[in-house]
Amino acid sequence: MQQSERRFSVLLSVLVASIVWIGFVAAAGAVEIELSSDRYMVLDIKGDDVFHYMYLSDFLLDDTGERMGEQGTGGLYHRFRLTPSLRLGRRVRFVAQADFAMVDSPYGFEKVLGVARDSYFSPILPQVSGVRWADFRQLYVSWRSPVGLLRIGQQTSDWGLGIIANSGQRATGEFGMPRFGDLVLRASWALPIIGLIRRHPIARRFILAAAFDVVYRDETADLLQNDFALQGAFSFFYKDKEDVFLGIYVAVRDQQTRNGTHIEAQMFDVHAKLRHRFDDNGTILNVAGEIAILQGKTDQLLNENARTSTILSSVGAVGRGGVTLSKVGLRFGFEVGYASGDNNLDDTYSRSFRFDPNYQPSLILFKRLLGAISARGYDRLADAGRVGVAPPGSELVPSVGRVQNALYIQPVIAYRPFSRNDILRKLELKVGLLYALSVVDFLDPFNTFRNGGVNTTPMDLLAAERHELGFELNVSLSYSYRILKSVSFGLSLLYGRFFPGDALHDVNGHADAIDVFQCRTYLHF
Repeated sequence: MQQSERRFSVLLSVLVASIVWIGFVAAAGAVEIELSSDRYMVLDIKGDDVFHYMYLSDFLLDDTGERMGEQGTGGLYHRFRLTPSLRLGRRVRFVAQADFAMVDSPYGFEKVLGVARDSYFSPILPQVSGVRWADFRQLYVSWRSPVGLLRIGQQTSDWGLGIIANSGQRATGEFGMPRFGDLVLRASWALPIIGLIRRHPIARRFILAAAFDVVYRDETADLLQNDFALQGAFSFFYKDKEDVFLGIYVAVRDQQTRNGTHIEAQMFDVHAKLRHRFDDNGTILNVAGEIAILQGKTDQLLNENARTSTILSSVGAVGRGGVTLSKVGLRFGFEVGYASGDNNLDDTYSRSFRFDPNYQPSLILFKRLLGAISARGYDRLADAGRVGVAPPGSELVPSVGRVQNALYIQPVIAYRPFSRNDILRKLELKVGLLYALSVVDFLDPFNTFRNGGVNTTPMDLLAAERHELGFELNVSLSYSYRILKSVSFGLSLLYGRFFPGDALHDVNGHADAIDVFQCRTYLHF
């Protein structure tokens, strides 16, 4: 109880200080200093403050009867993000970004998870009850030359819908919340390649970009933890403002991990989106998709058949469609996602595709339920009292809440009842129903190892005919309002209920439904 009270007191202090700071910045706004008739300097400070509380009901983790929390679990999340930028004339810009007073602290089940606890909770906050007062994210300079845009420094990495490269700065799934994101030390160059040859407005919309990265932090590498990953990234795309985008992205990575293992990987990605407004009746059509293919090899995942290296070969994809009826405040949406899976842990291939952890289509299934079950599986697999020596690559078992080995579909309907009212027009009720299947046997690595390699579920049942993960109903009520010219406030109340499928049933063919309640607030300036 005292620990929870300390968390709330820290967050209360941070919130008060953040509100005062936001008020000061909002009053000041952007500051422009004229150096001469053709030279000027503009200082602009943007930021946001996010607070999130979660309550999650208890659920069973494995066949031992271990549960997530006897009385349910809670979670606090907070960060204050500040993004100042300094523009010198028309061509040079300096950008910095840092997070302050970060709390990402699920509590109530610290005793359940052992060595996997850190990876389940947060990629940057190693302590369950930890508070990180500052986290440096970006510091780069950009120069808009006559023939292209050059950027050098630490930056976020982002592409497409965010299933492979995700900055953590934008909402991706319908109900997910971005957290930390991918950071790289990058030198990049982007230029309108066709526009250099032919002077036409459309020609300048074709962009060729190349980047060289040292990965600072993402879901597979952390430079501060002695993971050294070099990466080359290339893209070619057509962009017509925010209405049309079509592009390809290629990334080549060479990584030495903190454990002395090696990864060579190539990612090929295609992303497209279309937004079309029918002016006659206020109807808006949105269509978007992304497909990614991973190829490569690694010596992280070794077994009797793959003694020196394992071949990486996997695919992931997301498709979205939606129609917004602006005049009546209705939106109908649909999303389908796929991440290939691996049904055989003892061959020379790894076919399991994992989305970026910031891409979350729902509230419970991937982030909370499967994230906890996979972390618990790693704990048992790494327990010397159970297996002696953990098999190579067992540290990769925790999913960190990522979509993997799964196919899901999710129709969504959203309604704004006061779409013509200036004050209440952004009040929105949204309902989504997600159905998910495991595309391979839903297996637990420890139980499968214990049963001689026969694919076995976390509940110690044969996994061969158990692929249904279940249904999840998600409901959100959200509201946002611009308080001042440059300050907006948002509040969201979310409820989710997950109904487990046969892949998660126990020996009696039963599994309890899981509930989650979340409250999210933000201030943006």
